[in-house]
Amino acid sequence: MKRVAVSQSNYIPWKGYFDQISRVDEFIFLDSVQYTRRDWRNRNQLKGPSGLIWLTIPVHSKGNYTLSIDQIQISENHWRERHLKTIFSNYSRSRQFHHVFPIIEQAYADANSSFLSEVNKTLICRFSEYLGLNVDFKTCRQYELVAGKNDRILSICLQSQATCYLSGPAARSYLDLPLFESHGISVEFMNYGNYPEYTQSWGAFQHRVSIIDLLLNCGLDSNRFLGYL
Repeated sequence: MKRVAVSQSNYIPWKGYFDQISRVDEFIFLDSVQYTRRDWRNRNQLKGPSGLIWLTIPVHSKGNYTLSIDQIQISENHWRERHLKTIFSNYSRSRQFHHVFPIIEQAYADANSSFLSEVNKTLICRFSEYLGLNVDFKTCRQYELVAGKNDRILSICLQSQATCYLSGPAARSYLDLPLFESHGISVEFMNYGNYPEYTQSWGAFQHRVSIIDLLLNCGLDSNRFLGYL
């Protein structure tokens, strides 16, 4: 059995994204699709003493409404320093800070591309390595792409020799399950509810913050909080 997931890259995504990665044999970044503004592609949230904090990578998107995610370029060079400074100032007292922050710094140093997609993929791969996730990362452009949501995903799954496609729950509204099943591919959906809580700073617990929050608070124990109860 080979389980595959296909998803757009996000900037330092939340634990549910990594939970999905942990459940598949091959994770394929679908960054050939159109870039969407004010989405998770170039921004995510952390916790701070005054509430949630947005970290946003500045990109050249104005007027570029037809560009794909992997065509979007970053618009300035000092965003990494700003983001690391924000992480430091809000998490320097977290339990695993001294162990994990150097790993985060190195991941950001490695993510030195001027293209958003490459930065996202590098950070996701580095944090997956830290979490010990044994998965084969690929990009959709390593496969022959066809038009249409269902046909595109199905084609990628067939080319990757998948027997199971693990999808996010939002795709229930459009995935043609009989089409996948007719090609010998079962479809499963992620369940993002009922994740266990961990010790978190700054007020009420927030599940949908960046993976960085989990790593800095739990370190090598982070895997215990990726799966749902």
